[in-house]
Parts: sequence; structure tokens; C-alpha cells
Amino acid sequence: MRTPEDVDRFMRTHLSFSTTGTFGGQTSCVQICSDERSLVLDMGTGLRTLGSELMARNPQRAPMHVDILLSHPHWDHIAGFPFFAPLTSPSTTVTIHACHDTIEAALRRQHGDPSFPVPFDQIAADVSFARLEPGRTTEIGGFAVTPMRQHHEGDSFAYRIDDGTRTLVYATDTEFPDGTPGEAEEAAAFFADADMVVFDAMYTLAEAATDRRRFGHASNVQGADICMRAGARRLCLFHHDPRRRDDELQRLLDQTRRYVALQGADDTLEVIAAHDGLDYVLTDGVVTPPRACTEPAAGFARC
Repeated sequence: MRTPEDVDRFMRTHLSFSTTGTFGGQTSCVQICSDERSLVLDMGTGLRTLGSELMARNPQRAPMHVDILLSHPHWDHIAGFPFFAPLTSPSTTVTIHACHDTIEAALRRQHGDPSFPVPFDQIAADVSFARLEPGRTTEIGGFAVTPMRQHHEGDSFAYRIDDGTRTLVYATDTEFPDGTPGEAEEAAAFFADADMVVFDAMYTLAEAATDRRRFGHASNVQGADICMRAGARRLCLFHHDPRRRDDELQRLLDQTRRYVALQGADDTLEVIAAHDGLDYVLTDGVVTPPRACTEPAAGFARC
């Protein structure tokens, strides 16, 4: 080994991710990019990091528009909003798209006393809200976006997002509490032929079926089964249980890959696990994602 590239190549090839890095602990925030277009999915604590990156790339404070899709207003999915740096610039416009009619009230409450010192009405940026309808496709920032209602307390919505050549499905905070074929069939139809499915894999199958049943989250095996049935090309395990150590998350990823291989689908379904800063480029072939990202994704998905 003579160069840093050699070291990096060795680590990628011979060591597990949990040995060389950490999955991190940010809550849900994903950016997808295609050409000059981008969307932000959810406003968890990862939104603070994304906001800092956006501001660093825009030192002249040129006008910026940010479209955000919100799955639901539970706190771990909106906690990053008050710390989103572009909100401090009058040249920023933000549109928050959601199926709930309670989003504005939830954000105003989060900004109110005693939770945060800056009232919502003092945000410098222009923030607006747009209501989406489940099952109806809407054009947002050059993407075709279709929401689907999921099983989750207070409702959560998955999004199928298409840029004309690639499709990403974002399906976090969902469960299949009754275990009926109809539940999985509905999801499989929504996931059909997706290039990537970002899926809530908070639990193991045993946890989802027993002591964590009806907790509002799904399992790695459920995600794999639905993706195989749907003909999806990639499964990204997402919304990790914060109780798990890095080695436990690595083991969950390895077990999911073995399960897919046992079903004879390891050549058609790639399985990865989200971690803080993961940058993933969707192509027709398999691409090894970088360990971390300091620039926006050149492709379609950033997890």
C-alpha cells in the first residue's frame, strides 16, 4: 500500500463498514439529486448538516429554492427544521410538501416558547406549504411525486419519485401489523421496478412480529421480501433502531444480504444500509458508494 487510495481500497475490500466507520445517529433526512434538480425528504437532525453544506456552496447568498417532502410530523422527522441554515437568508424560499394538514401548526409549535427562541414568524426565509393527495402524482421541481398512505400512528406517507429515467421509493415509518398478503401486495405494487427503495428496517423480523408489533416500524426481512416481489433493484435499510451498536447494524445488513442470497435474488437485488453522509449514485450497474460525502450527489439518490 503506497497511497491513501490503496488504503481506502483495502478497507472497502477486506473490512466491514462497522470496522472502519460508524453508521452515525442523525434522524431522517435524505436528499435526491438529478442534473440540476433536487428534493429533500424529511427534516430530521440531518437537515442541519445539509443546510450547512448548501450555505457553504452559496457564499454570495444567491436566491435558493428548497422543496421538501415530509413523510409525517413526528418529532424525529422535523427536529432539524429550526437549525436549517438557509432559513436565515431572505433570498431563500422553502416549500414543504406533505399529505397532512397539520404540518404548519406542528412547525409553529416547535418554534414557539419554550421550545425555541426564534418564533416561526421571524424566520427570514419565505416558507410555504403545499398539500399533496395520496395516490395522485404531482410534479415537484422536475420530479414526478406520488404519495402512498402507510401504517403508522397518525399516518405516514411513502413517496415514489421519478426523474424520467430512474425511480426512488422512500418508505420510512411503516409497518405491516396484520401480516396479510394484501398489505405486502399494496407495497410491492408501489415499489414496482424501483431503482432504489429506502425502507424502514428498524426491527428484525422477530421483533416486528412480537414485542415490537404495532410500534409503527418494519423489519429488514419484510423490506427484502417486498423488494424481491416488486422487482426493485436496490434496498437501502433505513431508520435504524438507535439502540443498536455499529456491529449490530453491520450484522443486520449481512443477515439481510444472506437472506436475499438464499432466495436466489442476490444477483437482482442489491442491499445496502444507510449511514450518515452516505452518497449513492444510481446507475444501471452496481456502484460502490463512497464512505462519506462532501459534495452533492451526482446521481439520483443521497441517503
